[in-house]
Order: sequence, then C-alpha cells, then structure tokens
Amino acid sequence: MVDTKMSERCLRQGSILAPATFDLLRLYSMRFCPFAQRTRLVLAHKNIPHEVVNVDLKYKPTWFLEMAPYGLVPVIEYKGKVIYESSICDEFLEESFPEPRLLPSCPFEKAKSKLLMHDYDKNLVQSFYKLLSRDPEKRAKGLMSIAEKLQQYDSILKRQKTSFFQGDTCGMVDFHFWPWFERFPSMTQLTGIEILTSSSHPSLRKWIRNMENLEAVKKTKYPIEWYTEFTMSLAQREPNYDIGLQAEAKL
Repeated sequence: MVDTKMSERCLRQGSILAPATFDLLRLYSMRFCPFAQRTRLVLAHKNIPHEVVNVDLKYKPTWFLEMAPYGLVPVIEYKGKVIYESSICDEFLEESFPEPRLLPSCPFEKAKSKLLMHDYDKNLVQSFYKLLSRDPEKRAKGLMSIAEKLQQYDSILKRQKTSFFQGDTCGMVDFHFWPWFERFPSMTQLTGIEILTSSSHPSLRKWIRNMENLEAVKKTKYPIEWYTEFTMSLAQREPNYDIGLQAEAKL
C-alpha cells in the first residue's frame, strides 16, 4: 500500500520536504534505482503501509544528505529513526514486519541465503555495469562473468527443483536478484548484447516467468523503454528521473 498523495516526481536541491508522519514508514527512493527497487519489492510483498519520496540523486537536497551520509537510496525513515543501505533496509523490514516471512527461520538456511545474495552483489551486479563500458575488454570480462553466474543460478534452481531460490514461495533472495533481471532486456537494447538467449538457462527462465507473475513485481516494474531512456540520460550526465510522468498541473 502506497500513500498516493505523495508525488512521484523527484525532489532536488532547494525543495522543501513535508514532515513525515511518525508511524507511517517513509521510503526515500529513485524510480530507476535497482537497489531501491529491492526495498520497494519487499514493501509491496509484505503490504506495508508507506509513502515514497523520490530524490534527485544528481542535485541532492540538503535535507537528504543530512539523513543519508552516502547520498544514496534507499533510505527508510520510521518513527523518528533513519536507516540506509538496501540490504540493511530489507532486513529491518523483515524483522519489523515478519509476515509473510522472506528469510528462513533456520539459522543455517538463513546464512546460505545471505551468502548467495553477497555473491550476487560481488559478481553479477558489478559485472552488469561493465557492459556499459567503452572499453571492449571490460565489456567482454563483464559478459563472461555474467554468463558464469547465470549458469550457476540456473543449476541451483534445477538441482532444487523449486519455483524460487528459497523454495516454492518467493523469498528475500528472489527480490534481491530481480531488479537486474528486469533490466536485462534494456541492456540488450543499449548494447546489442543478448544476455539471456531464448534457448539458454531453462530453469532460470521459468523463475523469471514466476517472478513476473508476482504482484510485488507488477507493482514496481517499469517499461523496458523507460529503463533504456533513463540509462541513456545517465550516460549523458543529465539523468532524467521523471521519465514517464505526466507534467503536473500548477495550482
């Protein structure tokens, strides 16, 4: 549930921030940030009442830098407290709003899930952005690393014979992975590199279809063309954070 009274347009330097409601969770986000999307997925799946404030990450408001020392999203403000970093935000939501559970209750299984997410961030996420490099060698290394990881993830799903990475219901690992898979088609549009071919990774492709059927994914996704347009604006150093939004009428 999202407070629809809050505008989706990003706030930038000089903007005035409305005071937060003490017991309503507020998420500071950016519409095209995959790290913030992780947290939006968790909020949507758990149906946590919240509102979203989108932030211009090039021309950051002073009030945002005061609460987020790294100047990055997501940031959660709740009951007068502030938390940042996507994995920490997501774990906070899991502990504060435990149902439906997204991490295993077994300490060993929970540790396995966290190791898989750590490996994903260290390898696939970093390699993903190498595909945008102007250096052919960097692009080739990035593609090779992604191919290796996709094969590994496909093998995990095949071995487990499960619909999702943590079993037959989606878990934190699935939401942690998803934003970059949602952007693979856009990356293909931008680079001509086909990351997932129609005949490759059958278990992973089945997982993608399962993810696309989740309500949380449907609520947080944007058209491929918007991701492509945003990435192009980012490459030109003039990121357009409000792609796809109608101009708001002046009062």
